[in-house]
Amino acid sequence: MESVSPIEEYRRKADSCRVKRNALSRGRNYITVAKILVIAAVLWFIYLWADGGNGLFAIVVALAVAAFVLLDFYERRLLAQKERFEILERILSWEAGYLKGDFSHFRTGEEFADDAHAYARDLDIFGDKSLFQAIDRTVLPGSDEKLASWLKTPCTDRDEITARQRAAACLAGDMDWCFSFRASAMQHPLTSMDDDTVRQWVKTSPFFRHRVCLAAVCSLNVVTVAALVSGFFVSGMHYVFSMLFLFQLFCVLFFTGRINRVHALLGRFFKGVGNYHYPLAILAEWKDRDKPAMLADACGTLFGGGHDAAEAFRRVKAILNALDNRGNWLVMILLNGLYCRDFHTMRRLDRWKDRYAAFIPAWLDALTTVDVLASMAGFRHNHAGYAVPRVDDSCILRTKDMSHPLVFYRENVGNDFSIDALHELFILTGANMSGKSTFLRALGVNWVLAMTGNVVSADSFSFKPMPILTGMRTSDNLSAGISYFKSEITRLKMIYDTVSASSGTLVVLDEILKGTNSTDKLNGSMRFLEKLFRLPVAGVVATHDLELGGLAGKHPDNFRNICFEIGQRDDDIVYDYKLKRGVSRNMNATFLLEKLGLI
Repeated sequence: MESVSPIEEYRRKADSCRVKRNALSRGRNYITVAKILVIAAVLWFIYLWADGGNGLFAIVVALAVAAFVLLDFYERRLLAQKERFEILERILSWEAGYLKGDFSHFRTGEEFADDAHAYARDLDIFGDKSLFQAIDRTVLPGSDEKLASWLKTPCTDRDEITARQRAAACLAGDMDWCFSFRASAMQHPLTSMDDDTVRQWVKTSPFFRHRVCLAAVCSLNVVTVAALVSGFFVSGMHYVFSMLFLFQLFCVLFFTGRINRVHALLGRFFKGVGNYHYPLAILAEWKDRDKPAMLADACGTLFGGGHDAAEAFRRVKAILNALDNRGNWLVMILLNGLYCRDFHTMRRLDRWKDRYAAFIPAWLDALTTVDVLASMAGFRHNHAGYAVPRVDDSCILRTKDMSHPLVFYRENVGNDFSIDALHELFILTGANMSGKSTFLRALGVNWVLAMTGNVVSADSFSFKPMPILTGMRTSDNLSAGISYFKSEITRLKMIYDTVSASSGTLVVLDEILKGTNSTDKLNGSMRFLEKLFRLPVAGVVATHDLELGGLAGKHPDNFRNICFEIGQRDDDIVYDYKLKRGVSRNMNATFLLEKLGLI
């Protein structure tokens, strides 16, 4: 079987969607011509009939009108299919662009950014060209928030991590389904629901508080319809029907204010749930499939226990349409006068609330979980060469050829790296631009990916789940009167306090105490690290202070020296970005300044 890259796969599928879309466009043109011909035929036979034709012409006109209705129905279905292929083509083109480094079609998640977070700002979790932007393909309200929560609060439960991995792997094996699920929600947009509104509605009393009232309405409906039918056979019954018609209409109008208040209260709620049955219909395909526990639990919540979410949302969509149709005054007058239609709509709403309202939070949570897992499946499929992390309590981290997952579209050098146990800190030295910061971020981002159940940019990745803290991009806040040094000290205090209260933490620090003079910086850094390593902590500290490498001689069981070296070829500096043992010996600032003629 021919193996193709994801980019080529997306291009082929996008081309296929384009061909199908064009075929549907041609079919729509044929239907348009057919509808015009039918209209012309109807007008012609009406003319012949009016000009003295027999009753056969009336039958032909009726058949032509029926044909027009069928053509219109088929055209609407065809247009919906065409729109679906347009959306799929767009999705596939976006994914192909993403694999070439174009993130522009995807949300940045900037609204979830938090400068005070333990690592989000340092590791580019949110923002342009961020980890969130690389993963997020969610389409349901609240799903992006759940994904952001998973990225900001990594899971430390090995069973949960494994469950997410298996669910994402299962969905990644059927990317056509993932794209179909995504396209369905994009074709029928959903809006978020106001939880307060839903809770307020659930607590409201039913429209018919007593069964006697409902029985009276139903009895009145029967009598009115009976009077209508009798009017064709019994003289004077049409007067009775008219009186009953007006009486029923008056009753409905009397309660219109209350009905309007309920309609207004639920307007946002209904608009939020009205289209959920479309993605649910796609998800229903998984009901009878073999699937891992996490997907099985979601399907059980949505379709098990005698409460089918797809059916429930289909019914609420019908109720929504009935309420919206109240704006048609002619329909409202005729149907309310005949059988109090609005009363029966409210009764349907009460029954729906009694049967399904309590399940809404669990249903939406299950749906957003599937949506997030489908996004993770897409990330997994896009990066088929990435490794599936393995939870391993025998080490903190053991990885081979680990690289930064957000620079996959250009040359990306990987490195082997291991941390055996807590109380082990690596001092990373190297020249400017030699790869220190990229390595730190590669370590941090892959750690977050692993703990959220995603694949990582490495050949292998074994780790012991634990929280991660970083200190890499400290900045001042002049408006609040906070200097750079103050911000840095505050960050280190937060890290120390958090580590002190934990049973194990991975720390990643880049050039601490930059806001003071070199002597004070070196002395403060050494004393801070000597105090830090005694806590339940492991990690990497990058620095330009080569003297910090002396900690390995002073505490050989707790500190390790690693570095990125540079070389020189002719008149150029050579960077290989490969991690080595020891303290860096070569710097590049003087060389670069000389080369630019600045010294």
